[in-house]
This record gives sequence, structure tokens and C-alpha cells, in this order.
Amino acid sequence: MSRPALLLPIVVAKRELDGRLLLALCAAARGHPAIVGPRRALLGAPGPAIYLNHTMRVARAADAAARLGHAVIALDEEGLVRFPDAVQRSRMDPGAFQTPRLLFAWGRSNANYWRSLPEYPGTPVEITGNPRADLLRPQTRAMYATDVAQLRARHGRFVLFNTNFSFVNHFNPEFYKRPETAVADGLTRHKQALFDRFRALAPELARAIAPARLVIRPHPSEAAAPWRQAVAGLNNAVVFNDGTVPPWLIPAEAVVHNGCTTAVEARILGRPVIAYRPVSAPEYDLELPNRLSEAYARPNDVVDRIVAIMNGTAGPEPDAALLGEHVAALDGPLACERMLDAIARHAERLAPVRRKGPLKAAAAWSNRMVEHLERRLPLTIRHRYLRTLLKDFDEDTIRRRVDDLKQATGRFGNVSLRFAHGAAVFDGRGSDA
Repeated sequence: MSRPALLLPIVVAKRELDGRLLLALCAAARGHPAIVGPRRALLGAPGPAIYLNHTMRVARAADAAARLGHAVIALDEEGLVRFPDAVQRSRMDPGAFQTPRLLFAWGRSNANYWRSLPEYPGTPVEITGNPRADLLRPQTRAMYATDVAQLRARHGRFVLFNTNFSFVNHFNPEFYKRPETAVADGLTRHKQALFDRFRALAPELARAIAPARLVIRPHPSEAAAPWRQAVAGLNNAVVFNDGTVPPWLIPAEAVVHNGCTTAVEARILGRPVIAYRPVSAPEYDLELPNRLSEAYARPNDVVDRIVAIMNGTAGPEPDAALLGEHVAALDGPLACERMLDAIARHAERLAPVRRKGPLKAAAAWSNRMVEHLERRLPLTIRHRYLRTLLKDFDEDTIRRRVDDLKQATGRFGNVSLRFAHGAAVFDGRGSDA
């Protein structure tokens, strides 16, 4: 009996693409056709199928998929690193839990948080981990060997300066316009204070580590111009946001951040991580990445510690217990395989609903046309922003990434790849070879 197709949408390509490709390969090898593509393109895909929603904060895409007859399952790409409760709750759509039929949690902490919410309706939660963490394992991160070699050749020794200030430095200045509340105002003030301190630290750190390079990597949603202005005139400081983050983490001498998911990924890889915390606010700080890091409040202490690391002074080992509480599947079966096992266990619950008639066809056509226009027309800043988020979703990149995954894992020889309607389509042929 044929298995339903999996629709695996991409919202932020730098963040999600490689994990979705690995999940698609694992699914196709088991007989689930899988389609990876921009969200609107997938909402226009033929169905019914199983649609993986990328968030548990917003209901809109999940509801649209369900109206087309797809069975919705969900994880939360931002569920690993959460704000304290008051801020986190203010950012959630209460209806986000109503549509998904199955939830995938990063780890026990993520699962327990969902179950504690008053709007949680009892949907099954499977603690599977996230495909993004699969890519950090030794047997899979070998896919980045060429990228790592190219980065080392291009930048030499470098420190990665990761930023997370889209709340006050967004690519689209209109993005965070909302009614004023005490929570939003307080978070904005806190993020602005951190943003200002980080911009002051960047040139100081660049001068201290010269001739090694400082690579500033803004969050995908951030404007790059303020960072370029901060290090203008410094030959060893550059601003890059090319590609996915693991190839940057592997060769980095150290990572500097405040509250970045990247810090968790760096600790899984065993890299030295420094949290710069010139101001602290327990009601707004993203604690998990900071707790996994060496934390310093004064810029001179950050600079001195980075210089010491570059001179060979080792840092502490990652906190395995803390990582294990928040990120499942760091060993044993991949998160991708655990997700597919869970889909098989809940097959009856995930049976798609067949919807007929012209309304479904019209909705699918409309989604495809809007996605087509958003990717091609020079429209508003919002459309330029959406195109920036999908910048790495192109056929050449996907084919190269899939080849790299096949070579690194020694698997998926039975999986074919083709492109249709702006999406990558994966099909299996017989047993996984």
C-alpha cells in the first residue's frame, strides 16, 4: 500500500533547508514521497498529504493546509530556545494548537512546556528531536566538508560573531509594528540595549584578534547595514550571512552571541562559546544558550577570553545533562527516523481528508501563483524580505546538498530527486541502498 506524501515547507532556508532535505531522503527511502519547497508552493501541491508545519506560534499556514485536506503535523523551529513565559505567551496564537494532529518536540523541555499550556488540547507529543540537530552528528556533518574547507581557505582563522536582534534591527522595519504593551516595550528596550553594546564590541574585538578575522553573521531576519557600519574601515572584519550555519561553526575559533540558537548548535559540536551579557533581564533573556556558554558582562573580559582561546586555552566541556534535557536524539536513531516512526504509529490519526470540488483547485492554483510572483517580482520590502529568507532555495544548491548527504551517510541510493512547480520532489525505489 502506498504511503501518503510528506509536504515539508521551507520558511527560512538558511535555518531549515538541510534538515528538510535529510528528512525528505529518509521519508522517500521508506516509501513516503516527500516534497520540499516554499510554503505557498506546497500549499498548492496535489493532495491530500501530510503537511509539516514549522511553528507552534502561528495558526495561519496549518489552517490553510487543513482546509485543503492535508493532515497537519507540527514542530516548532523556535521551540528550542524560548523566552520566559510572559514574553513567550505574548508571541503565541492561541489557535495554533487546534489544527495539528501530532506534535514533534525538540526535547523533554519543549514537550513539557506545550503540555503545561492551558490551550494545549491533548494532541500526542512525540519527543523526537529536530532534523537540524541530526546534521551536527559526526556521520552527517561530513556533508559540509567542502564548505568548511572553502571557508578556511577564504577566511583563515576567524571568530564567529552571531547576532540575534531582529526585534530592533529587522530587514523589514514594518515587521514588528504592533499595539504597544508592557511586555513588547520592555523586550524592545532590552534588545536595543544589547544591540547597542554588541555594535560597540564588534570593532574592539576585531582589533584585538587581528590579523585573524571577525566574521559577523546577522540573523536571517536582520538588516546587515548597521553591522557593516559598526566595523567600517577594519580590514579583518566582515559581515556574511551566506549558507547554513554548521559549516561556519565547525572551523570557528570561538562563537560570540547573546541568546542565539546557534550557541546550542555550537556546543553540540564542542566549540567554545562566549555569551556577552552587558545587561541582563530575567524576564526577557533567552537563557538556554547563555547557560550553555561562558558568560561575561564586560567587553574587556570577552575580548581577553577570546584571545586566550585563540592562544590555546581550552574552555569547559558542554553540559551534557542540560543539552539532553532540551535536545533529544543526539545519539541513537536520527530525529528524522524517530519522526517517521511516530508517523507510522499514528497512521490512523494522520489519514488525510479528501476534499473535492473547484474551491480546492482554485486555492491550490492561487497559492502557487502568489508564490511565483513573490519570488520573481520586485515588489514591496515585504516581498524582498521573503525572497531573502528563501535565497538558498535553488535547484543547484539543493542538488549539491542532496549529493553531499548521500555521500556523507552512504545511504539513499534508492531515492530520486526531481523539480516541479518550484519544489523538490523525492521518491524512493525499492529498499534503501
